[in-house]
Amino acid sequence: MIEGLLRKVASLHHTLFGGRELLPHEQICLDAWRASLPEKGKRVLDAQLAAVRLIQHQASGAKVCFYYSDGENIPLFGDQQPDLHAATIVLRTAGGASGEQTMRVKMFVHRGRLFSIEFPKRPARYMQQHGMRPDALQVAAVEGHMVLS
Repeated sequence: MIEGLLRKVASLHHTLFGGRELLPHEQICLDAWRASLPEKGKRVLDAQLAAVRLIQHQASGAKVCFYYSDGENIPLFGDQQPDLHAATIVLRTAGGASGEQTMRVKMFVHRGRLFSIEFPKRPARYMQQHGMRPDALQVAAVEGHMVLS
């Protein structure tokens, strides 16, 4: 009974105070991955994103996790193993005198659902250290690591 009450309080807290917004560099990664998916994969991802109840930024933005309502019947990707590294998005920006700089970002699916976007470290710090301009980020490549149907 206490556990059920705590879940309801947590759910209410997330509904009232949790976010559902992505930062521009996160959205670029998600859009690039979506564009690389087959049509069925795009439909599954779109349905999942519509069902997200909370997007949580962890580790100073190095990890972005997607949470869904319990019991919600949303379509899943075909491979439903835990912790699947679905794709790597390579972001680039011209770095002036230092040349082109890149950042590799990982997309993870857990049990058929988009679970996280993972950066090599805090994105703002990484971009600062490597002379990358956040406003000039472009997708250099999308490397698919599994078939998501």
